[in-house]
Amino acid sequence: PGQYGECGKASGLDSDEACSVNCKSCTKCRGGTYNPVTGSTSNTSCLSCSTGYVSTAGASSCLGCEAGRYATDETGNYAIIAMATNCTSCQFGYYQPADHSVYCAPCDAGTMSNGTATKECTSCPAGTASSTGSATCTDCNPGYYQ
Repeated sequence: PGQYGECGKASGLDSDEACSVNCKSCTKCRGGTYNPVTGSTSNTSCLSCSTGYVSTAGASSCLGCEAGRYATDETGNYAIIAMATNCTSCQFGYYQPADHSVYCAPCDAGTMSNGTATKECTSCPAGTASSTGSATCTDCNPGYYQ
C-alpha cells in the first residue's frame, strides 16, 4: 500500500529491504495522494485525497485536518485536492470551527484569537475593541466607549 511498481514483495521476497541488485523498487505515491492496494503497478493507483485531508508520500490512506487547522501543500499554501501534505494550525487572529477544512477565517471585529489552532474566536471584554483578524483586544481611547 502507498506505492506502485515491481516491488521486492512482487519478486517473491519478504520486503523491499530484502531486495538486492536484480530487483526493481516500488515508487511512492506523491504527497496528497494515497494507495490502499497492495501490488499496484501504475501511478494511476494513487488516488487523490479528498478536500481537507492530507497525506505524505507513500501513504496508504489520508488523514483529515482537525478543527483549528487547515490543509496545505508542501510550500504552506492552501491546498484543495491532491496536493495537501500538511495540516497547518490557524494563525493568531484566525479560526476554523470545522474539521477537514482548507482555510482559516479571520476573527470578526470585536472578537480575537490569541493562540494557534483556534476553533473559535473570543469576544472582546467591555471597554475594549478589535478589528477583523485581531489577536488582541485593545482598550478604548479616552473619549470613546464600547
